[in-house]
Amino acid sequence: MEFFNTTITDQAKLNVENCLNSTHISEGNWVSDFEKGIEHSFGYKNCVALNSCTSALHLALILAGVKAGDEVILPAQTFVATAEPIVWLGAKPVFADIERETGNISTSHLYHIAFEKGLEKVRAVISVSWGGTPSHLEDLEAMCRGLGAALIQDNAHALGSTYKDEPIAKFGDFSCFSFQAIKQLTTGDGGMLTCKNPHDYYRAKKLKWFGIDRENDKTGFDGERVYDLHEVGY
Repeated sequence: MEFFNTTITDQAKLNVENCLNSTHISEGNWVSDFEKGIEHSFGYKNCVALNSCTSALHLALILAGVKAGDEVILPAQTFVATAEPIVWLGAKPVFADIERETGNISTSHLYHIAFEKGLEKVRAVISVSWGGTPSHLEDLEAMCRGLGAALIQDNAHALGSTYKDEPIAKFGDFSCFSFQAIKQLTTGDGGMLTCKNPHDYYRAKKLKWFGIDRENDKTGFDGERVYDLHEVGY
């Protein structure tokens, strides 16, 4: 028994064929047009297309300054991909309980473990929009300000969701979306990072491409690009 099949329209197939025929099958106008289309359709800003939502979470943690020994609070109910990038950076996942009604992170339990238990190395909080339902984002923003931590949204299932009539990506420092095969909008696999701070946006674009500033790199005497890397990218 199947609940649904992924819808691939004839136009989508034609778009793939046109992309293949263009020979720009990696990073090119198709990608930048997709980023602009997401911004226009959903009211998001500073969109960076990636190969997965997991990569978006990984980049968001790096941009938030998470390092080995830091703590990142996240809900106990989520897919493993929410927690794994924390471990990749040598940081410690700290699991908060969830709300019975929504399945999202419990703000009261978050307050307890973050403030009353006296955690000292909280660098970020990740909220998960369970089933596309946003968390209490204004409360989370206030707590993150008190902690001096970034708020990262795992919105893998929340493309197009709103909070208090505003686009969900307006809240927090970073928002991560998925275009994997079973999501509302699929590219087969893929993801998107949105950044509130333009500085994070420009840095994310460099980090996703080996640390290379593709928009401003210079050409050497032999006609090749001069790659002046200031940090390791991915």
